[in-house]
Amino acid sequence: MAFPNTLEKYVEELRGTIMDHPELNHVLLDRDDGENKDFTDAELERALKQALAKINAYPPRTSYTFASFPSKWYYTILIDQAIVRLLMMKGILRTRNEMPYQDNGGISVDMRGKGQQYLSIAQMFFQMSQQELATFKQAVSISQAWGGVHSPYGKQWW
Repeated sequence: MAFPNTLEKYVEELRGTIMDHPELNHVLLDRDDGENKDFTDAELERALKQALAKINAYPPRTSYTFASFPSKWYYTILIDQAIVRLLMMKGILRTRNEMPYQDNGGISVDMRGKGQQYLSIAQMFFQMSQQELATFKQAVSISQAWGGVHSPYGKQWW
């Protein structure tokens, strides 16, 4: 299996993970570009960049790029963090544009609703991905450690 190592490959991986393909999106999306996708490539790129920045800022601070991120073992952490960003972006948008409508006959329609559903799923992903991020950063911290432990029985260095 080839692991992503460029922004473009991460975009492909992210789109595949969230299953955002025209043939799978059965609800009509009103996109100006004619694509039946929920997220544009630019939105996926933005989410991935924000996720990478968040990972790098989490202690211990790192300076990973898409090329240097340890893809083989941890690329799913970056994908999960990006999913959180996407769901939050879409949840904010849907909430802002939510417009419930009810006619005199009692028929109600929620135009562009689902904001709370996006935000709820984002919260679930956030909790899960934060735990994974903490474990990942702990492993990074341990792998960067060096030194010794003082003991009355001798000095041990590794």
